[in-house]
Amino acid sequence: MDSQTEETKNEIAKSSNESLEAPQESRHKWSALFLSNWRLKGALILMLLIAGMYGWKNLAVKKVEKETEKQAAKLTETTGQILMEKNRALLRMTAIPLSWVVRMEMPKGNYDNIDQYFKQIIKEDRFKVILLAGTDGKIMVATDRRMEGADLSQYYPASLLEQYETTVSELNSEELIVAAPVIGLTSKLGVLVMVYPMENADQKRIKP
Repeated sequence: MDSQTEETKNEIAKSSNESLEAPQESRHKWSALFLSNWRLKGALILMLLIAGMYGWKNLAVKKVEKETEKQAAKLTETTGQILMEKNRALLRMTAIPLSWVVRMEMPKGNYDNIDQYFKQIIKEDRFKVILLAGTDGKIMVATDRRMEGADLSQYYPASLLEQYETTVSELNSEELIVAAPVIGLTSKLGVLVMVYPMENADQKRIKP
């Protein structure tokens, strides 16, 4: 009887312990599940924050790059315009004094001297061609001998003969053309034409 009672007590105690352990194990499982979910959510939130910051950084960098490209293009355009204006001024400064020299030599018929002046300038600078045309449009002197005796209009605009002021304009995308009238004491004697090549489309400058 005593042994049965003792066994019964042991069974009751074991059942009590198992019933106590069951809620504890359940709580541990829920705690572990909560902690694992919290960590997973935290990791996802952190990944989203990093991705957002990376995307924002890329957008900011692209925006800065676009602004830099715009400013560089604007600066290049402005610089090109300044250099072009400088070129025009320097070409005028070369053509006007030369036209005065030609004006003094033409009435005397000293075309050989004019030819020597042209050749000297060609040697010292990058002019493609320098020529003198009379009021009839005939080319009288030219650094390119093939042009002599031909009509100016065969090579360049005939309107150059009608000008009474020194002009510098773009002949094409690669060359500038200077036209300086040669004016005598009583009438116009001819026109001085100078063709100057630009180095390239992006950088137009005259050698010092």
